[in-house]
Amino acid sequence: LQLILGGSGYGKSVYMYEHLIKESVAHPELNYIVIVPEQYTMQVQKKIVSMHPQMGMLNIDVVSFGRLAYRIFDELHMKDMLILEDIGKGMVLRKVMTSVASELTVLKGNIRKQGFVGEMKSTVSELLQYHVTCKQLEELAKLFAHQPMLSGKLKDISCILDAFQKEIEDRYMTAEELLDRFAAVVSESALLKNSCIYLDEFTGFTP
Repeated sequence: LQLILGGSGYGKSVYMYEHLIKESVAHPELNYIVIVPEQYTMQVQKKIVSMHPQMGMLNIDVVSFGRLAYRIFDELHMKDMLILEDIGKGMVLRKVMTSVASELTVLKGNIRKQGFVGEMKSTVSELLQYHVTCKQLEELAKLFAHQPMLSGKLKDISCILDAFQKEIEDRYMTAEELLDRFAAVVSESALLKNSCIYLDEFTGFTP
């Protein structure tokens, strides 16, 4: 593990790309993978190509964590996985909120309000992304029992999240669970075992 440290604008990325290009030319039999946030993939590809003496990237790949996960799933023939995208997530949430409506208290009146499914979808996505469980929400609800409105909302969100997870269990996987699944199989990848991996452009990571 090598860390390239320095303040903003000190040339860390340029130093890393120069090192990457030099190594990739010297070792054409190895794979070089640059992992960056999704929105930077094209920008970094252009940067490396412009710096490369051959103006190309024969054994260099620039990917996000998500794209790398799909590539490894393909390598391991895990093509039976169905990813629940935003529209599908909204449809499942609408269905489960209707089914648990009688169990809700504070949020019961909002189910049919315009935009509420979208708000709930964002909330569920964030809870999944940060590994917040139904049990944790219920414990928080007890902690804030002296604030009935907040406590009731937490209980309702826990109920909706639980129903959502049961509905998609063994059928679909959300985008937020993609990296958990990736982490579980990453050691089986022959592609990664023969690769040098570089990370750039991240300012932080969710769990």
